[in-house]
Amino acid sequence: MKIRRRKIKRYKIIATRLQSARNCINRFGIIFNQIWYEKHTEIIDQHMDTAPNGSGFDNGTTLVTDESNKNKLVFFTAFHHMNDNGMYIHWTNHKVIITPAFDGFDMRITGKNFNGIKEYIADVFNAWLNEDVETEQNKTE
Repeated sequence: MKIRRRKIKRYKIIATRLQSARNCINRFGIIFNQIWYEKHTEIIDQHMDTAPNGSGFDNGTTLVTDESNKNKLVFFTAFHHMNDNGMYIHWTNHKVIITPAFDGFDMRITGKNFNGIKEYIADVFNAWLNEDVETEQNKTE
């Protein structure tokens, strides 16, 4: 068996692993394949450990699994705003909603656009989700 390495966009990995984890659950909500369910959720957790955190995203970022599916990823984050003197003054809460598109994905950001923050959030999430991540695949010869 040979291991093949390839690079995949982070958003594709999260979406695929989320759907794969859901495939391990039957229609009654019972996990019937615990080993694979844990493998898929562990990989999602590893990617979420690299999600925007700090530098204003002071509460980190979470994947909203109840609202996410194979056609949509939903992330929750909050941004801690500063004034011109460097003092924290205000929080805004946001959902970052990712949907597939022919050229990658479309992004919609909810919440108040305090001081034009949505553009910055879009830039940060775009860079994180579009990052090429090296993966390993077993290939049988």
